[in-house]
Amino acid sequence: MTILDWIEDDRGRRWKPCDIVKASKESGIDRFLIAPPTHRPDVLRAAAGMGVLFAAMMLPVQSAISYLQSGDPAFGIGLILTPIYLIGFGLPMGYLVSQRNWRSTAHARDAMLGFVLCPSCAHGIGRIPPAPDGCVICPECGAAWRAGPTDHSDA
Repeated sequence: MTILDWIEDDRGRRWKPCDIVKASKESGIDRFLIAPPTHRPDVLRAAAGMGVLFAAMMLPVQSAISYLQSGDPAFGIGLILTPIYLIGFGLPMGYLVSQRNWRSTAHARDAMLGFVLCPSCAHGIGRIPPAPDGCVICPECGAAWRAGPTDHSDA
């Protein structure tokens, strides 16, 4: 999931999904209960993506530095440093991404509604009476969800 992803409520309006850390803080539920590993991105995949992105951004920078120092653009130095970027930047950033973001908007929606929380702002919506169309309107953000209480005592 990226910052460009949106989640659609049950009335068709689009909202930004609440990230895992905010959902945990707002609800008081441990983040590992709200978002088990199956709901978060894979650490190595996120690390590879972040490392490749950083390496791609740094290759022209390294070439420009090499050109300014020696007058000859040396792409080799950037290619040699690419594994360092993958490990030095990709792994820490991939870990952070995997701890904070959902695997997909569907995972965010399902997990949050499973705990009767608004997927947009993590406000508790379990005790709010539904509107005539069956949607519960979140008093915090105004999103409309069809949510029912779910027993998470075994989770």
